[in-house]
Amino acid sequence: MNEPKQICIHKSGWKDWKTETPWEGVDDIRKYHVNVHKWSDIGYHYVILKDGTVQTGRPEEIQPASATGHNTDVIAICVIGEFTREEPTDEQINTLKILLLKICKQYNIDTDMHHIFTHADYRDPPGNRYCPGKFLHRRIPEISNWVREAIKKGIN
Repeated sequence: MNEPKQICIHKSGWKDWKTETPWEGVDDIRKYHVNVHKWSDIGYHYVILKDGTVQTGRPEEIQPASATGHNTDVIAICVIGEFTREEPTDEQINTLKILLLKICKQYNIDTDMHHIFTHADYRDPPGNRYCPGKFLHRRIPEISNWVREAIKKGIN
């Protein structure tokens, strides 16, 4: 049983690195996770598409399969894109803010860097990974601050 106390943000990268073909969404990633990794489901709870659409992955009550050794009591969110080379869209950033606000309020999760962070923050040493990429990673403090202020103001 997953009892979320933290939120981890990921990037999808490209489905095909040679052609820079993007992932299409949750069903596309699910097929890969199930058929290649042999997981029971997609590793993430949510996937955010380029247009800001949120797709639901595995149920929140099931722990994610997204960061080896760090999947307990976590909600995993994947943002579609390769953010070592491209910026996330404004729609993705806005959706991520709203989704984080919803999750933080639902589970009473703090908005500091120990509770909203990225896959790269898990590495030993932290940052020894390119997920979610510099263009998304550098936006996380701004996004967390927005969520914190929205909670203080009582925004739903």
